[in-house]
Amino acid sequence: PFIDRWVGHHLLLSTLRLNVESLRIVPVTPALEAAARDVVVSGLTEHFGTYRSDANPDLADLASAYPGESFFVGTCAGTVIATGALVPESRGIVRVVRMSVARAARREGIGSAMLRHLLTVAHSRGYGEAVLETTSTWREAIDFYLAQGFEIEGESGGDTCFRKLL
Repeated sequence: PFIDRWVGHHLLLSTLRLNVESLRIVPVTPALEAAARDVVVSGLTEHFGTYRSDANPDLADLASAYPGESFFVGTCAGTVIATGALVPESRGIVRVVRMSVARAARREGIGSAMLRHLLTVAHSRGYGEAVLETTSTWREAIDFYLAQGFEIEGESGGDTCFRKLL
């Protein structure tokens, strides 16, 4: 079922005219949850060569794992092409997680638009700082976050840790 949805999703993406102007970012709904999960899982599988559901239990039920309109999807013509979520870290600090853009939609400004949206929402909710991490071997992601104004705080357990004032 996942692979069938994944292939269908990517075939559909190849027919869409993707651009930031056509992007609509909304909180995930039950109707969009499976497609959101597929975008994240395909990105993880692409990077790591495999996907382990036991290492990603939050993906089983996004609404429960990310309550209160904190998991967002970017859609183009009704198709989910990007994801991102906010998780309260501590007083005034929010963590950005589950940033993912469908392969066919990359390098179109979609990831930048999703991150801007997340940071705008975080700021409107009273957060003054955002943190995130990505695998230290994921060079494209590291370069992306640096280009978005995040600063490297250090490394921990094979991850590069970032911070940005809002």
